[in-house]
Amino acid sequence: MEYITLAEAAAAWQLSEQMIRKQCREGIIPGAYREGRSWLIPNYAQKHIPDTDREKKEAPHLARKLQKQKTKKSFHGLYDYIQIYFTYCSSRMASNRLSQK
Repeated sequence: MEYITLAEAAAAWQLSEQMIRKQCREGIIPGAYREGRSWLIPNYAQKHIPDTDREKKEAPHLARKLQKQKTKKSFHGLYDYIQIYFTYCSSRMASNRLSQK
């Protein structure tokens, strides 16, 4: 059986060596084994494509509110609050004497 090194796999799969090393450690790449300080990966091994459910994940509450206001173009409540709050915080860092009121 032919094996390739970690660096060769990283170049072929266009991933970082650290990512492939992690996948080998976790047993995601079948047949990979450690010899001394280096990993040997079988020639037949394929790039691992993680299953991501990014579309299925629900957005946080604040993000949903902002998206809803953006589509409706109604920036009267939360948008104004965030703008005032960030202005207050950035001015406070600059040692200004602003208050939130």
